[in-house]
Amino acid sequence: MDRERKRISAVLLSAQQKVSISELSDSFSVSENTIKSWFDRYEQSGLAGLLDKNMAHKKSSLVDYQEDNIISCVKKSPQNLSAVVADLAITHQIKTNESILRRYLKKSYRWKRVRKSLKSQRKSGDFELCSAEIMALKAQESAGEIALWFSDETARFAVAI
Repeated sequence: MDRERKRISAVLLSAQQKVSISELSDSFSVSENTIKSWFDRYEQSGLAGLLDKNMAHKKSSLVDYQEDNIISCVKKSPQNLSAVVADLAITHQIKTNESILRRYLKKSYRWKRVRKSLKSQRKSGDFELCSAEIMALKAQESAGEIALWFSDETARFAVAI
């Protein structure tokens, strides 16, 4: 049963057949407060108060601007929307906020978490030492001295003797 029909039926059942609010809330699977609000709307506006209101969404405030200008600012710093919002305000006099910009960009962009490599930050001496230790452990495993398990790509390991 659609929402408007539920509301009208509840009001009619209450008025004509004297069905209680608790019985109506049980039969329509809504709270008693919802039933009471339907009655209040009916008393204030009649049947028109029970009809759905127009729920059309407001168009984005960015639609009126050149999409090329917005996209060019996003391409300058795609991971920092606050910088994009500031850049739009300065260069194109477009006032917006991050949430509106993100919603606008959803039609052509996807948000992904970027995994960065730490290869450039590792110390070569420590890396060579750890690599040698791993090679020694692998040799012990192939000789049958230990059982070696790698838990992930960072080469953390567990040794069972």
